[in-house]
Amino acid sequence: MFKEIRRTALAGHNGDGIFYADETSGMEVFHIKNDSAELCCSFMFSTPSEDSTGVAHILEHTVLCGSGRFPVKDPFSQILLSSPNTFLNAMTFTDKTIYPFASPLKKDFDILFDIYSDAVFNPLLRRESFMQEGVRYSEKGFDGVVFNEMRGARNSEDDIVQMYSVKDLFRGTPCEFDSGGDPLCIPELTYEMYCDRYRKWYSPANCRLFLYGNLDAGEYLTKLEKLYLYEDNLKKWDCKKIIPKSENYIANNSEPIKKKYTCPSKNTNDVVLTWLTEGSDNPLNILTLSTLVDILLGNPGAPLYKAIVESELGEDLNSCSGMDADYPVMPFTVGFTGAVDGKEDEIEKFIISELEKYVKEGLPEDAVKAAVKKQEFQ
Repeated sequence: MFKEIRRTALAGHNGDGIFYADETSGMEVFHIKNDSAELCCSFMFSTPSEDSTGVAHILEHTVLCGSGRFPVKDPFSQILLSSPNTFLNAMTFTDKTIYPFASPLKKDFDILFDIYSDAVFNPLLRRESFMQEGVRYSEKGFDGVVFNEMRGARNSEDDIVQMYSVKDLFRGTPCEFDSGGDPLCIPELTYEMYCDRYRKWYSPANCRLFLYGNLDAGEYLTKLEKLYLYEDNLKKWDCKKIIPKSENYIANNSEPIKKKYTCPSKNTNDVVLTWLTEGSDNPLNILTLSTLVDILLGNPGAPLYKAIVESELGEDLNSCSGMDADYPVMPFTVGFTGAVDGKEDEIEKFIISELEKYVKEGLPEDAVKAAVKKQEFQ
């Protein structure tokens, strides 16, 4: 049974934040209750990657391929034909999978809630869905929606540079792995492994539900209790809450590392440096770092961008340069594309010396003002 744990006034949202927890399953719910006519919901599961088989990504696809109450092959294609929803999606990250939707009409919102809740808590997980959406083998080789999607996502040099420049900084954490799936690793995933991971990750104990808008949360919590959170049904999951502690990684891993990767089909060199900076759990950290990156690299006239272009150590600023707030500790990357062969050490010294110069001499005042004004405008 769900109980209200605490209630907090949220002036910025013109309402209250109400936190609930279910005594039987351990499921947690947070509702921002206000007068908004836009109704929003998201089922969120902690799915920290344990390998690069892409099982979280494949589960995201396949739980949406029919459920006990909605056994059609693709219920979401049917929804799109008639629903006036304002948002409908599912997304996989390194440490979580989320299923958000929104609608301005309560009747439509209720239908979406029923379909999404049954999808995540009562999916059919057919073997043929796994083979279609995940990976299968035929005379022509490996195939599958996720397999092909990730082949495309790893088809450019920039994508590979971005992935490997960051993952080596997070050894021993979920961020070390490719949550979307590495095409070289996806074929290692079996149907049995995929089902085991569902039982581990998709238990109500490992779920957080977010609600927003002018809703009676009790209506939806009662529905969840009746359909999914009773004791006999909870036995089909492992029912353990998963809380990865990746954010503590930086405190124990501060030694510099160097890695070189070769791509036989490419004749150009990319050289990038990547640092771990601050935790992304603090909005001020995100705002500060994004503003700082904009000052340094935001346009061809920005000081570090300009220095890189004029250095003659490479062709241009690498497109991977910047920061990423999707990690528990935000990485900052900067470097060259089309780097001069054999100049790797010189490039490293150059970038570090430029950054040291900004620390000692400060940043151009006009660049700082422009970046702050840009943040205000956004």
